[in-house]
Amino acid sequence: MDEVARAVELRERAGAEPAMMVSETDEMVSLLDARDPGARCQAVWALANVAHDLPDAVTDCLEPAYDLLFDEHPEIRMNAVMLFMHVGDGLPSEIRPATDALVERMRDRDPDVRELATGSVMRISIVDPAALRGATATLAARLDDAADETVLAAIKALANIAADHPEAVHPHVDSVRGALRHSAPEIVRHATKCLNGVAIDYPAAVRPAAQQLRSRLAHDDPQTRAYAADALHRLAPEFPDTVAPALGELAALFTDRIDRARTGAALAHGVVSAAEPSAVKPFVEDLALLFDDEEPGARNGAGYALANVALNFPATARPYTDLFERRLTDDLAEVRRHAVTALDGVGREYPEAVDSAVAELQERYEDDDEGVRDAAAKALSNVEVVSYERTVDQAAPDAGTKSTGSSDSEGASASTSESSATTQPSDDAADEPADSTGATSLQDAARSALERHDE
Repeated sequence: MDEVARAVELRERAGAEPAMMVSETDEMVSLLDARDPGARCQAVWALANVAHDLPDAVTDCLEPAYDLLFDEHPEIRMNAVMLFMHVGDGLPSEIRPATDALVERMRDRDPDVRELATGSVMRISIVDPAALRGATATLAARLDDAADETVLAAIKALANIAADHPEAVHPHVDSVRGALRHSAPEIVRHATKCLNGVAIDYPAAVRPAAQQLRSRLAHDDPQTRAYAADALHRLAPEFPDTVAPALGELAALFTDRIDRARTGAALAHGVVSAAEPSAVKPFVEDLALLFDDEEPGARNGAGYALANVALNFPATARPYTDLFERRLTDDLAEVRRHAVTALDGVGREYPEAVDSAVAELQERYEDDDEGVRDAAAKALSNVEVVSYERTVDQAAPDAGTKSTGSSDSEGASASTSESSATTQPSDDAADEPADSTGATSLQDAARSALERHDE
């Protein structure tokens, strides 16, 4: 029997009963060097049939089969790609030495080879993105390909790699930015996803794309909007001034149907508010609505922004004290912490506005989260200080202080306002007389809670 006939027989039997052909793989490998291209074609096909069901049975055959990825005959190249693809499905780490070659085949002159190689690379990027870390430069070069299917496969693979290994894609951000300008919506979506992945660890590399990401916030594709919002939120900690101009477009996503879009937009507002609280002030009403969102991440971001507004602009946040009180029992610790901080901010200027929340703030001393407990202690301490000082200020004219004059009284009031967040009450503060404002009852409740916390 000549080599071609024997190779055909092996291929047919491997297709019918691959498990029975494991012992024949050595012969298949020996035929990979056959002079007749038909024998080489059938032999690598036989190995691919075995690999489909038993990839671990042919791992030793990959090295001798590697050269067939570059064979002059397209049928042989296609069967070689198929062999590596089947092994990669089950044992992706085994084909890492061949990933560059598989990516190269995405530009094969034969359309069938290109299609199979494109599918193979995509499958590898899903099951084991790390296997393609060494091929990112080749993948990035494919983003300039004339064929949309090649560009799509390359950017999908890069996006999958960036999610787990941003360091491997980081050097190719400029190429990815080029894909953001593509006319195909699916390519734009995965380019946005890729930049989002890189921004986790390398925000400075993605910062030049901020304006492009901003324009994608209004994209027709909902996933593109979500990835763009998430990417901008990742830029905000280091570059709040870069993200601040996009807050209006981000706020438009507060009602988006995609959870990730609302969450990314809310978190971007939250992070920017820490550096520039005035920047989020125009969106307080929308943030308040989002603080009741069913998505925990969206509530977290909205609460973060509202807390910073309350600390810096208590009058703006005061109308939402009922909302803050309601979120004190949220399932998410971060949301409870933001609610406590928001009440703290309002209470420093308007202690009577948070009177109804004191009992629940006391309950936060038993909270599972240490940050919530500490924030509650701080909030009640600040409320006590402000309540006490205002009680003293209002009682002073009745205690024979008329000789101080109106100008001194105004000066004292201004001084009290400026120091109310940090001044501590004196030891005999509890002995001060009550007035008609109701502040003393709030003060007593706060003091009782603080004593319980100290115990």
